[in-house]
Amino acid sequence: MPDSLRGIAWPGSPEKKQESKDAQKVLRLLAHRLKRSGFSRTKPSFFTRPQPLVIEFVHVHKGTFGPSFRVHIGIRVRNEEFPAAHLNGLHSDEIVDIATPGMGYRFRFNSSQPSFEVCAEAMCGYVERIGLPWFESFH
Repeated sequence: MPDSLRGIAWPGSPEKKQESKDAQKVLRLLAHRLKRSGFSRTKPSFFTRPQPLVIEFVHVHKGTFGPSFRVHIGIRVRNEEFPAAHLNGLHSDEIVDIATPGMGYRFRFNSSQPSFEVCAEAMCGYVERIGLPWFESFH
């Protein structure tokens, strides 16, 4: 097996099932942290903050090839007829993280509670530093 494939939790494996359970733990911690900015968890990976004309949202996407997340930030106009929210705003892959020049934000975790906390806090920090000013630009 090539080194690049070692350590990947394959679909259906016990490791992948544990990774999914761990991801939900991180998302529960994130939900608690995002409450301080007025967001509510409305779907397993979707957090919303209603405004008079729009709904501001944070969508968290679990990485396929490892224990990591990507964060999308967007706005849905309330009278939009399309049945789903468009990922129309920022996402963490495209914003350069000053801690890792030349790379987007990386939100990783492992199977330990401290890593869940660090990951959730890092995602919340991204929303507070990058997302909230972006949302404010539309007010």
